[in-house]
Amino acid sequence: MSKTTFEDYKIAIWREFEIIKKNDVTGFFSDLSPAMVRDYYVHLIDKGLSKADEEIMKLFFETKENESLKKSVNNSNTDKFKPVISFLTGKTKNPDKKIRVELAAILISFEQRPHHIFSKIEPVKEEDNLDIKQKIEIKVDNIEEGLSNNSDNLPQKPLAKHLSNQKNPENPKFSIKKVTIGLGILIISFFIAAFLYAYLNHKDCLEWKNDRYVEVDCNAGSNGFINTNTKIGFDENLLKIRKINPTDTTSYFKNGKATIWYCKDNDGNIELFNTPGYHPVTNKTLKPITEYIINKYNL
Repeated sequence: MSKTTFEDYKIAIWREFEIIKKNDVTGFFSDLSPAMVRDYYVHLIDKGLSKADEEIMKLFFETKENESLKKSVNNSNTDKFKPVISFLTGKTKNPDKKIRVELAAILISFEQRPHHIFSKIEPVKEEDNLDIKQKIEIKVDNIEEGLSNNSDNLPQKPLAKHLSNQKNPENPKFSIKKVTIGLGILIISFFIAAFLYAYLNHKDCLEWKNDRYVEVDCNAGSNGFINTNTKIGFDENLLKIRKINPTDTTSYFKNGKATIWYCKDNDGNIELFNTPGYHPVTNKTLKPITEYIINKYNL
């Protein structure tokens, strides 16, 4: 019987991350940033860690004997979190340290962590490990290879017979193959165009307006924004942050985890946001909502 490998473990984490992104109403996992990931680890510490998770995090953050794990996380340079994000988003398929994979598993609360737990389950089929993009690429490669092989193996026709066959309708099976290839090229072209538009056509700065960041020219006037000194360098991750006005239907928790974060503004008023991070005006760290805060401010 084949053994479940560390590669299987990584693939299972990627698959779980894709499911979480698809169902994430806060937008947190869709646009991870190092600072946001750091704050989320602190949030997980406050909630309580398993013994295994705690030991892995202490090793990763090089926590000293007389130092708290929370303090070592808070004092970590944000660059330390970039490899974890790169692994989850697929930018790095093979991180140079396996512990970064374990940190990613903790971040998304992967149930079969760490690897020695996962290795005890039945291995998945190889075909199940292929993501959608890989399947499309393999499908197109197989079609092209099949067309090439079929062309080489066809017997040569006499010229007169070949000319007469050109009058017949095109082979339906061949047409389907060409359409499949064309659709694949069209889909890839669409995503390339979307990428270029998002990354090459944005403006240079962001500015907080009402309940979100908007793109602005760095040298332009404030145009009536709430503060003329709020312009910051462009960061795509900040475009997902939203200030929330609570209603009777606002959901503050999902599966026992906070889905809303809060902070006080300069006037002492509490403000709610859809993701962890920093207050756009005061730059204070946003905290996960609690029942105590909900009751205290009648949210």
